[in-house]
Amino acid sequence: MTGRGWFSKTFGVMAWSTAKSSSLAANHGRDGSFCSGRDLARACQVSHYRLTQILNLSCLAPDIQEQLLHLARYSKGRAPFTEREVRPIAGEPDWDKQRTLFAKLIDQNDRTH
Repeated sequence: MTGRGWFSKTFGVMAWSTAKSSSLAANHGRDGSFCSGRDLARACQVSHYRLTQILNLSCLAPDIQEQLLHLARYSKGRAPFTEREVRPIAGEPDWDKQRTLFAKLIDQNDRTH
């Protein structure tokens, strides 16, 4: 697979769920919100569990999210790192600590590729 892999899909779902929820809800006769996370997950065509993982990534510092959205494409092999490796970083509430952890992940990736 070429491309940015799971990051493009993950952040695509996050962006889609944020941008489209109002129009989807309006089309369903609602007030612009989904009744539950399960409804939103169904609309995004992902499991409720996966949607929770994706939305947790929105807890990342904005500059980290920006870096993830603009990762360089890769054409061979596996992604430089996985979403699973980023999850614990998103769980850290301090954005400065997130930046330190993310820099370590990037540095570790640079040494192995």
